[in-house]
Amino acid sequence: MTDFLQDQAALYALGLLDPEEARALEQHMASDPALTTLVRELQDTLAATTRALPSEATPPALRNQVLDQIRLRKNQTSAPQKPLRSTGSGAWSRLGWGLAAAFAVSAVWLYSERIRLEDNLAIIAANEADARQAADLAKKLTAASSLEVLKAQAEANSLRSNLTTAQTQLAQLTTEVETLQQRNALAQVQIATLQSSVEEYSKGVAVVIWDEQSHQGILKLEKMPPVAVDKDYQLWVVEPGNPKPVNAGVVKINADGFAKVDFKPVVDVASAAKFALSVERKGGVPENEGPIVFIGP
Repeated sequence: MTDFLQDQAALYALGLLDPEEARALEQHMASDPALTTLVRELQDTLAATTRALPSEATPPALRNQVLDQIRLRKNQTSAPQKPLRSTGSGAWSRLGWGLAAAFAVSAVWLYSERIRLEDNLAIIAANEADARQAADLAKKLTAASSLEVLKAQAEANSLRSNLTTAQTQLAQLTTEVETLQQRNALAQVQIATLQSSVEEYSKGVAVVIWDEQSHQGILKLEKMPPVAVDKDYQLWVVEPGNPKPVNAGVVKINADGFAKVDFKPVVDVASAAKFALSVERKGGVPENEGPIVFIGP
């Protein structure tokens, strides 16, 4: 509600508005319940005040005085007033109307203050409601965050447990695979001890370790007698179904008659039935020519 409407309400209650202004205010009152309430309160205040005063027509100059008081009501300060002297019924009447006008102005000011206080209280209540909502939201967010943290920790612990289990299972599988590989390797490895029917080589030892998958092996000789300077030992692989042994390379022994060599036939063989060791020309020959001094069982 504007200050102008409040002023008009005071004048309306005092009956100081001209007919056109009164009609305009009444139109406002029809759509403004607060303005209607203010006018009624002012009228009740004036009625209670004027009932105790002598009845006399309103002085013509009083309207302007009241208007001046309403315009200056916010700037007025309390100051000692000179005692009013009674000069008869006219003076008493003017004093009564002055008091009524003062009451009207005070009523307008008090009403304005009440509206202002009510607005402030509404703002404070709204702020308190917003603060409570913010606090509740903060509590909910804190609780939700704590719950999410707990869930994340539980998932992390579960993942760590699963990882530990997976690592243990992997280690077990690795061991099993290595064991199977070793078994498979042993299954594919053939160990043959060669025998000699020649008296001169009776103390000699010849052992062959053969890997059928890679088609290669290891030959180990011990206590072998030396051969002539123009001769060499030569290893042969006897393949089933092949009448000719396959050359596996020349073998040289040291002064103690010892040798350990890796060998691989010059051509791949499907299967090694036997192994043989012969004495050949120095540097070896493509096909067996000399005597076979060791042969596998």
